[in-house]
Amino acid sequence: MANNIFGLTALFPDQAEVFSLLNSFKEAHTFYSFMYIQARQFRSDNCSSIMLGLRELPDELGNIFGKYYGDTVGNQISKSMAIHYSLFSDYVNSFCSENPKAEKLYSALLEESNKFAEFLASLNPYWKEMELRAMLSQEIKILSTHMKNNSKSDYDSVIFYYNIYARIISDISSYISIGIIKQFSI
Repeated sequence: MANNIFGLTALFPDQAEVFSLLNSFKEAHTFYSFMYIQARQFRSDNCSSIMLGLRELPDELGNIFGKYYGDTVGNQISKSMAIHYSLFSDYVNSFCSENPKAEKLYSALLEESNKFAEFLASLNPYWKEMELRAMLSQEIKILSTHMKNNSKSDYDSVIFYYNIYARIISDISSYISIGIIKQFSI
């Protein structure tokens, strides 16, 4: 299919499945994260339906990990991501309502992402904690910057930040996919 993708010279069907599963999650995660910010900042009537979409994502990622690491790990991933989305929505809501606890929630979100990076690194020798921490914290910083720019009516940057965010999420997805493929000799 493609040459030299992250050290793989070609993708076999089982390898493509790993990428496909994580890519599907990545696209939903990117869409719902940005849409929740937009909906909340513009007081849209569809905030609750977007939140429902976000609430489905932890189980989706848990099921993907469960396929390779077993149900116990899959359940832990689901719980970790549920905490992430809860902190994320609390942060967005606090920021939009100008609640002073928004910065504490932002810090808690970064701390939770560090714990998640540590947990992931413990699962797979091809995943490095510092690399995961950098990618996951960058993801959160991009969302926060986008939200702050929106609050200043800087809408010209929406597409820019969406594209950067989508790229970071794509990098995380590829990094995790390659780790799974290498670890399980898929």
